[in-house]
Amino acid sequence: MVTAPSPPRSGCPIHLGPEIFGDRFSLLILRDVVLHGKRRFSEFLTSGEGIATNIPTARLSRLEAAGLLRRTTLPGDRRGVIYAPTEAAVALVPALVELAFWGATHDAATAAPAEFVAAYRADRAGFDRNLPPRLATRQARRRPRASVIGFRDDAGAIRVTLP
Repeated sequence: MVTAPSPPRSGCPIHLGPEIFGDRFSLLILRDVVLHGKRRFSEFLTSGEGIATNIPTARLSRLEAAGLLRRTTLPGDRRGVIYAPTEAAVALVPALVELAFWGATHDAATAAPAEFVAAYRADRAGFDRNLPPRLATRQARRRPRASVIGFRDDAGAIRVTLP
């Protein structure tokens, strides 16, 4: 379970999302950790959105407190901290992919590859079973994997590999 930063204002299940990542950068940091494998503070600063240095500190702490990220200090290096997604964060992959598809089809200035849009449109329901194991949701891990679509963590963008 994740933890909201404040007491819930309603019992609406959608309410939890904006409470945890309802600002402009928290969802982008989750994207970077879950989809692009970024782990260090310095890596978040290299995202294409030009995040100021004070933003990741607050957002990483908030996402850790909510139970979406796990913070680990590297042995022998007190300043060496890495962040990893929790199972709850990985469970957000289908929502992140859906947001990416929505943005790719509604933003005239999108940098999303046309292959991603075509592949997702062609097999929206089965898309998650084609993700690498580190991104697949628990339900998708139980299903046989096809080799139609896969993500690469290169160039800071969602990439789709077609056979």
